[in-house]
Amino acid sequence: MRRFLNDEEVQKKIFVIAVSGLVITVFYFLLKELPSVRAAISRFLDVLSPFIWGIGLAFLLTYPLNFFKRNLPASWTEKTRHNLGVTFSFLIFLAIFVLFLVILIPQLFSSVNQLYTLLSENMDTIIHYFENIGEELNLSDTFTDSVESFFRNLMSTALAFFRDRVPAIWNATITGVRGVGNFIIGIIVALYILLDLDNMKRRIKKFFLAVLNGKGYRNFKTVVDLTANKFGGFIVGKIVDSVIIGIICFILMNIMQLEYSVLISFVIGITNVIPFFGPFIGAVPSAFILLFVNPWHSFWFLIMILILQQVDGNIIGPRILGESVGLSNIWIMFSIIVGGAYFGVVGMVLSVPVFAVFYLLLDRYIEQRLIKKGIIIK
Repeated sequence: MRRFLNDEEVQKKIFVIAVSGLVITVFYFLLKELPSVRAAISRFLDVLSPFIWGIGLAFLLTYPLNFFKRNLPASWTEKTRHNLGVTFSFLIFLAIFVLFLVILIPQLFSSVNQLYTLLSENMDTIIHYFENIGEELNLSDTFTDSVESFFRNLMSTALAFFRDRVPAIWNATITGVRGVGNFIIGIIVALYILLDLDNMKRRIKKFFLAVLNGKGYRNFKTVVDLTANKFGGFIVGKIVDSVIIGIICFILMNIMQLEYSVLISFVIGITNVIPFFGPFIGAVPSAFILLFVNPWHSFWFLIMILILQQVDGNIIGPRILGESVGLSNIWIMFSIIVGGAYFGVVGMVLSVPVFAVFYLLLDRYIEQRLIKKGIIIK
């Protein structure tokens, strides 16, 4: 590997790849300013969405597939172990998918409906509760009136949000039904990809060997392997970590008898996928939900989340993710801010492995250039 990276041609190609990525990014933002081109691309991606889902799902399922292939009896043929690995991987995925649709989704809708009912029917009771706290603490009338006005405005805004979002939720549901249809087709696409995975790998290899020379192919394969390892290790690790955090949050909330444990644990688990800022993004709205129910419950929830995130950041996360990213906190924060600013939530999640790939390639390029010049910096 070191000899390979010392090659001047390799370094040039790494530089070309980095510049190409920058050009593609600039080209993307130029297209954003052309509505007709953007609409055509959006339509094209919508048509391809089942295949995009399928490729992404197949990529994720290669991890359990490889696990099963390694642990099934070696005396079985490669084809038998591969087909059984695909079968077991899909059975696990389908069990999780059905569990999500049949159990979790109804619970989420029920929690949202209960929350709306609570806010609409008990506004005066909740405000009166805060007034009593002000009297017990001997707070000034001006301060109490300000707090009361703040919470009235806050609860009115929350009610208006739920009320005004009903048409949007309906439209999102219709869109979601179409999305589920594309996702189901994507599952079938992923199944076909995994069943024919070895043959597809062989054909892709033959194609790039045909269009690239030997050195070019090795360079290309190195970059692809590096990208796949960074993306796979980070995305799979983050999903597993977030599921664990969501389950632990659900258990702790039930032990502490906190309300809306299903809804809040789901929010905490989903937002935990976002590195660095995810815990705060999920904890703030969840604490507000509990604040409307019982302020002390909101307080104890924040304490619980603070402890849980410390355990995740120092014990659970490092054991699952390990060195899959290889970035310091400052660069993780930088990539999340930039990715979120330009690409929203998806950018916040994917920006970390993308930046990690470019960071590693640039770091290797700089290191090899310094070695070539005889400069050693420790």
